[in-house]
Amino acid sequence: MQSVMKVLMAYKSNDMDAAVKSLDENKRDVLMKYIYRGFELSSDSNGYGAQLLVWHDKVCCVNLLSLREFVCLLVLYVVVIS
Repeated sequence: MQSVMKVLMAYKSNDMDAAVKSLDENKRDVLMKYIYRGFELSSDSNGYGAQLLVWHDKVCCVNLLSLREFVCLLVLYVVVIS
């Protein structure tokens, strides 16, 4: 787990977007599990908390965009069939 945290902490905020967008849904789910596990390990001494919050935000934004795309396609499908 420490190795994963070191990798996540090494990313700069600007690089996180591209990293998250390159992952498929299953890999984003695994990343989110590591983020939540990191929250459990977070303390004032290791400073994981703030960086993990940024990761969490980036993953949630990508997942939200995926959900919006799905809903738009579903609505378009319903409109076309009607």
